[in-house]
Amino acid sequence: MGLWTFYFLAKLYLHFKGYIYLDFILNLLFAVFLIIPIPQHFRFHKVFSVLRNSIGLVLGFFLLWHDYYLPPFSEAIQFIQTQMLPKEYVYKTLLKSINLAETAVLGFLLIFCVLVRKHLSLAPFVLVLLLLGTLWDLKQDKGEMERYLDFFYQSETRRVISFERPKDGDTPFDIIFLHICSLAWQDLKIVGMEGHPFFKQFDYLFTQFNTVTSYTNPSAIRLSRANCGQPRHDDLYRHVETECYLFDTLRSLGYETYFTLNHDGRYGDFAEQVRDLGHLDPPLLWTDLPVQQSNFDGSPIFDNYAVLKKSWEIREKLKGSRVALYHNNTSLHGGTYWTGEANWWERTREDHYREFVEKLFSDMTKFFDLLSASGRNVVVIFVPEHGRALGASKLQASGLRDIPLPQITLVPVGIKLIGANRHGLVAGQSISKSISYLALAQILASFIKESPFGGGIPQDTIATIPQTDFLAETQVARVVKRGNDYLLERRSLDKRWVKLSKEALR
Repeated sequence: MGLWTFYFLAKLYLHFKGYIYLDFILNLLFAVFLIIPIPQHFRFHKVFSVLRNSIGLVLGFFLLWHDYYLPPFSEAIQFIQTQMLPKEYVYKTLLKSINLAETAVLGFLLIFCVLVRKHLSLAPFVLVLLLLGTLWDLKQDKGEMERYLDFFYQSETRRVISFERPKDGDTPFDIIFLHICSLAWQDLKIVGMEGHPFFKQFDYLFTQFNTVTSYTNPSAIRLSRANCGQPRHDDLYRHVETECYLFDTLRSLGYETYFTLNHDGRYGDFAEQVRDLGHLDPPLLWTDLPVQQSNFDGSPIFDNYAVLKKSWEIREKLKGSRVALYHNNTSLHGGTYWTGEANWWERTREDHYREFVEKLFSDMTKFFDLLSASGRNVVVIFVPEHGRALGASKLQASGLRDIPLPQITLVPVGIKLIGANRHGLVAGQSISKSISYLALAQILASFIKESPFGGGIPQDTIATIPQTDFLAETQVARVVKRGNDYLLERRSLDKRWVKLSKEALR
């Protein structure tokens, strides 16, 4: 096996230290492939040896990628092909993710393998360890978790929020969804902004809202299907019953709807995908507004307030008494920088992020003032898509979000009622219930049934919102909360669930 023993021993070490997630079955099969003897007297011995080594290098690379907490390889290639980040920024990011102590240990392990390989074969030792790991995984009882997940998803399919038409003569109001990229409680804590005065403006602030996902497109799809319970990740890319689509429901209740964003919506086919799978309107795109930032792919990010002001001017020209706007904002995304800022990569991510958040909060506050001055009744729902993963964990480097850890999916969600006659409202409530999108649909259904700007808000509106147990997922992993523990499952052959350590959850 030669120096392949270092490959496996290094991965075993990183696995037991919690840095990677070793798929024992695949690694055992790969090790067997490497040690299958090729007879010396075989005519094409050298050809097959070279071929196996070449194939081994390719398989070894992809298996390491699979075992490490990295995005799917196809997505990484797409990012490399489209991103315009300077090489200095990429180098700085890679260097920041290196653990020098663990690198030194791996260096000593490599020296050990080189020194002993002529005197001692480590291959049997490696095979035994991989076999023991495989047997241990097969022995684990995964049935309990599978039963829990089946129960969870089946229960969620039965949860549907029903909307009633507004009563005749009921005071109408607009609805504005502000869907914000890359803003989690953990990100705010890292830059010392978790207690920012911005959050005191909301009438309801939810502190345990789970976005379920750590990426933009699935987050927008989940929000647009808020009427129904939490589906599996794969089911997001299939069309569902009409009753699940929030904006279809609002249209049926007399709302005019429209869709704006402060970017071009092209990356990841965002605008097109959420139109199709979320039943949103074609987005309104801008060419004449001031550019605030450059996105990581080189595309423009327009000024937050300019876009919101323009969006509201469009609403003012509409004659309907009820209008619903979905607005998407990507100002906080990783790799963005101020327009015209030279050598921006030399500054820390934390400094940039703090400035971007301050600008966003300031612009949002100005927008709230604009709404107040309009004299219209408006329900504003401020909901982040997911966090930015500003801080690194033992599982993922800073900026990586494929593992939907709670520090990425638990976000601040606020509801603000703007209007002259808000009845029965106890302002400034902080709610710590474990909730997700279904709760937002329930609140809206309650408001539409009995307008908070006329008849008053029933006291049990918030008390009775549906709670949702924590389960977050992407196409590569699921994280579930059971009791006080978080468990992780990678989508791999062994279907193993791992209890996450405090280091992984910091």
